[in-house]
Amino acid sequence: MKKYFFGWENIKQVLIDLYETWSSKDSKLSSKRIERTAFTVVSILMTVGCFIYLWIHQILTAMDTIMLTGSMLVAAGYNMSQTQKEKKEIRIEDGKE
Repeated sequence: MKKYFFGWENIKQVLIDLYETWSSKDSKLSSKRIERTAFTVVSILMTVGCFIYLWIHQILTAMDTIMLTGSMLVAAGYNMSQTQKEKKEIRIEDGKE
């Protein structure tokens, strides 16, 4: 039987890892990063959806573009600063700094 990447064993392992992430058990994944990634994906999709809607209805102005792009840059900056803060805290806990 040929093994595929999206086989049942791999799907089952991903589901187990996701379950362990939000439970008290040790996990390979970080719940903060999963939540941050999901937030980023949703915000990108919403922004692209707004661009497409405004483009189709031909009411996209320069101010709309600036507002949508600015909100994405603010979200990206926040995510980046939080990630750097977490990395620094981990290094301090491990005694590397």
